[in-house]
Amino acid sequence: MERRGGFTAILKACVLMRGRASTALSVALPIDLALAAIEALFQFRVVRAYHFAGKLGMSTALEGISIAYLYSIFVVLDTIVNCMFFKSCKTYSWTEQKGRHSCRREFAEEDSAGYVSLTTEELP
Repeated sequence: MERRGGFTAILKACVLMRGRASTALSVALPIDLALAAIEALFQFRVVRAYHFAGKLGMSTALEGISIAYLYSIFVVLDTIVNCMFFKSCKTYSWTEQKGRHSCRREFAEEDSAGYVSLTTEELP
């Protein structure tokens, strides 16, 4: 999303996510559990049948393809949800300071040396 890769992207995401770890875990946990369940289903239905029979039948192959399709759908959903969460970390947030409401924007910046810092901008 940011046209960056490697450790810089991970560091920038960690800086943006600061203070929102519980939200990130509640977003990631259900999808990770679903992916683990789909992997277990594949192991139980396809791999186990292959080890017992020594060959892969047509119905087992089709079942493996449908399980792989289900897994790919969840990977796409995981990517979409994580992108939406990442974008929500960069948007405006309303805060209450000393009885008055203000709008501030937080975003991560990278300086010329490659260091990433979180910048907060108060908006009128």
